[in-house]
Amino acid sequence: MTTSCANCSSPLSEGSTVCPNCGTAVAVYTGAAEAAPTTVPIFKTIQDRSDLNGIGGWLILPAIGLVLTPIVNLGVIFGIDIPALNTGRYQNLISLEIIMNLVIGAAAVCLCILFFKKKAILPRCMVYYLVGNFILNLLDYFLAQGENLSPDPSDLGRSIIAAAIWIPYFLSSRRVKATFVN
Repeated sequence: MTTSCANCSSPLSEGSTVCPNCGTAVAVYTGAAEAAPTTVPIFKTIQDRSDLNGIGGWLILPAIGLVLTPIVNLGVIFGIDIPALNTGRYQNLISLEIIMNLVIGAAAVCLCILFFKKKAILPRCMVYYLVGNFILNLLDYFLAQGENLSPDPSDLGRSIIAAAIWIPYFLSSRRVKATFVN
């Protein structure tokens, strides 16, 4: 007895448990002979995955990072950069550091707004932000070396790791695609 899949109408051979075309599970009834097998979808589409909508899962981590970045950057500016600016040494480098911290903090505030409004442009903006953050940290590292300072490579390392983790996530995650659709 050959029937067809209720999901895609492909022919099913007798005893099939899964449609060879779409992968839908076939529920076979052993009761009455005239009862046709029914199908149950195995894979849900993004539209069916309401559990992926909203800020949850791994998306919580970049949300926390975006909220904390402006606070941390203001702390660095007022706690480290401005007092160092008053010493009179490396004023150009410290001024550039203050500008970079302000730019990164302002970008994080803008991304927070896009993030919590769930705007569709956010994933692309996050990629630009992560690449820009890496470039600014790289520039800062080499400028500090040019001034014969011993720069701390930890900021550069963190920006490389963040870009390596979050760029692929924002480009390919089903949760990101389901959440940022406006």
